[in-house]
Amino acid sequence: MNQNKQAPRRRMTRREWRIRRCLRLARNWAVFLAACGAAVALMTSGILWLLPKAHALIAGPEDFVARNYDGTEYQLNLADARLVLVNGNLPLDAEPAPALAVADDATGQQLEAEAAEQYRAMAAAAAADGITMELVTGYQDVSAREAAFDARKQVYLEKGLSEEEAAAYAACVCPPANASEQATGYAADILSPDCTEKTTRFVDTRAYEWLTAYAAEDGFILGRPPPAWYTSPGTGAMWGWKMPSPSARPDSRWRSSLRWSAQSCNKKGERLLRRTEIAPGVHLSWDPAQKFNRCRISIHFAFPARRETATAHALLPLLMERGYADCPDMTQMTKKLARLYGADLTVDARPLGANHNLCVSVTGIKDRFALEGEALTREYAALALGTAFHPYFVGGVFDPEAVTIEKQMLKKALEDEINEKRIYCQRQANREFFGSSPAGIRQEGYLDEVDGLTPETLTEAYREMLRTASIELLVLGCGEAETEQVKQALLEELSHIGRAPLPLCENLAMPRQDAVRRVECFDTVQAKLCMLFTLGVPMRPDQMAAVRLAMALYGGSVTSRLFLNVRERDHLCYYCSSSFQSFTGSMAVNSGVEHADAARAEKAILKELDDLRNGPITAEELEDCRRSLLSGMAGIEDTLGGIETWYYMEVLRGGPVQTPDDARAALQAVTEEDVRTVLRQLTLSVSYLLTREEESAHA
Repeated sequence: MNQNKQAPRRRMTRREWRIRRCLRLARNWAVFLAACGAAVALMTSGILWLLPKAHALIAGPEDFVARNYDGTEYQLNLADARLVLVNGNLPLDAEPAPALAVADDATGQQLEAEAAEQYRAMAAAAAADGITMELVTGYQDVSAREAAFDARKQVYLEKGLSEEEAAAYAACVCPPANASEQATGYAADILSPDCTEKTTRFVDTRAYEWLTAYAAEDGFILGRPPPAWYTSPGTGAMWGWKMPSPSARPDSRWRSSLRWSAQSCNKKGERLLRRTEIAPGVHLSWDPAQKFNRCRISIHFAFPARRETATAHALLPLLMERGYADCPDMTQMTKKLARLYGADLTVDARPLGANHNLCVSVTGIKDRFALEGEALTREYAALALGTAFHPYFVGGVFDPEAVTIEKQMLKKALEDEINEKRIYCQRQANREFFGSSPAGIRQEGYLDEVDGLTPETLTEAYREMLRTASIELLVLGCGEAETEQVKQALLEELSHIGRAPLPLCENLAMPRQDAVRRVECFDTVQAKLCMLFTLGVPMRPDQMAAVRLAMALYGGSVTSRLFLNVRERDHLCYYCSSSFQSFTGSMAVNSGVEHADAARAEKAILKELDDLRNGPITAEELEDCRRSLLSGMAGIEDTLGGIETWYYMEVLRGGPVQTPDDARAALQAVTEEDVRTVLRQLTLSVSYLLTREEESAHA
């Protein structure tokens, strides 16, 4: 029994106990340190993962910036089949048949084989930068293009637009089948997951930012960047990209050469317009306008208006715009303008006080942007001079068929005047105001004289204009050598004409008189009131700045007295505004009113004028109007048309020609008392009211 008992456990010696305790202590420290190491490693990896995220949140998204290259290795290869331009002005002559390949596996869209390869490379590069792109539209055959255009047009038809209007609106988003670049296989409509519809919201996406910076490195450019440098029916599709591209890097395999550059004014930003007399009654005004990629050639004919020929001169622009000897009909003219990269030809006429002005103007891209190095300026000059000096004649007179057509157009326009009650009221007031004075000639024409016009009478009126008009040749955006060529071409045309220029009528003003009130009855929803005031003496050119500010204060801006008080506070008018005609020294106030409120509206309009003459003008309203005018004047030199209009009006007003900078400085110097001086000169001459018959007691 004792043999089954376990032997008592031997007690450790002190030395053994100490060894075991050291081993346990070492083990515990090892476990602790391992745990600490693991925790530190985990925290470090977490911090390293979190740091870029935090930095991205703090610093914002990475900027995608295109690299700059000097372009010395760019090459032009006009034989490159990828160098193709398709739009509404340059439609397809035949249906393309590109070799296709799938460019985007997710959408299944195809592009021309080489373009597809480049798109895949571009999409991979974008993905490496965290950008996802979706090729939503690639190559389309003719049936797909027609279906896309018809679907877009149907959207506008369902909104109540006419067939013609719907087609025009649809073409702004989706071009017709024969004008669509999708037929070439080089056009790609690209979107992203955060913008899946073709809207202008795409411009705010990271994908658009990436594409604008780097797409050119793979041969893609924005197809119709707004504003487009060539004419296109579209308004500029931010999602539309195409091949070929002016490559962003010299070693790129895509080395087509659609190159363009932007130049600006001189270092001081000064306008360089120069005006010289080149023949009796003929002046040349030239501005190199280097900051624009377009140029403009305009020929202005100004001459005293005559009652006997007013209707004939009103019809001339319609005839001259139809074509000229070398391009005798509108179809040929349209094709010619398209071949000139969508150049624009206009022929218009406008009254300038007692003078009449007819202008022929051609605008198009500059020579250096021509794909084949064409001398475009020479073509523009030939087009402008041909239209002005060589209209299409049949038997030595204007084409009788064209005369018949345009007479009907003019007659319709004059008959329709009465349907636009605001314009009709203004013209009726003018006829009462100017009476039989030279400024009272109806330069829009006389309805009862239209049928009597013949090709012979129109030809005689045209030749009289060539003989007697003062001519202003404006050349904007062309170099000195090109301008000299245009000048010499004009002088050559004039050498065949027996010129006898007549002096233009000087600025005038109707004499002061007791106010005349006229009422004409129409069954209209809204009464129309036009009030005409005269300075009594011709306006001096140095008064122009004060007149501008006076009009802005009285009724020419949204901070004016007429707008804020008569319209907004008193609710007497649907609209109420003032305008000034410098050539005739007259101010017009036009308003639309309730029939029963016409008399009250007239009194309120006169009261606001009297308050400005004699009452307080706060510094705040004066400066608000001044800032508004300065803001509007800041854009004068942003367009070639703005530059032309500004300087030509300055020439016709007489006195020293002011630059826009001069005019802005003069406006800054106008005082409250200058404004009052101008307004105190104005007196009411005519008040013309269109109203219902039962309200005619207003008279």
